[in-house]
Amino acid sequence: ILFPKIKKDKKEIKQDLYERFEIKGFLILLGKNKRANAKLLKEAKANDIWLHLKEQKSAHVIIKTNKSSIPQNVLENGAKLCARF
Repeated sequence: ILFPKIKKDKKEIKQDLYERFEIKGFLILLGKNKRANAKLLKEAKANDIWLHLKEQKSAHVIIKTNKSSIPQNVLENGAKLCARF
């Protein structure tokens, strides 16, 4: 049985590209693939924090700072997410 393709709006497609986490009130975005990683980098603001493993394949992680200083444990958890995916 074939079903008609359900069209997603742009907002749904954008959200499907990456995972969202919240740690101590800070939004952390994790790219699921090459396309999502590129989109995250494009949308990141200058004061956001970008995490990626050096010289290895890994997810791109953006920590949205909202111009606030980031607690050490939020940075550590973001790094763990980056290394795990």
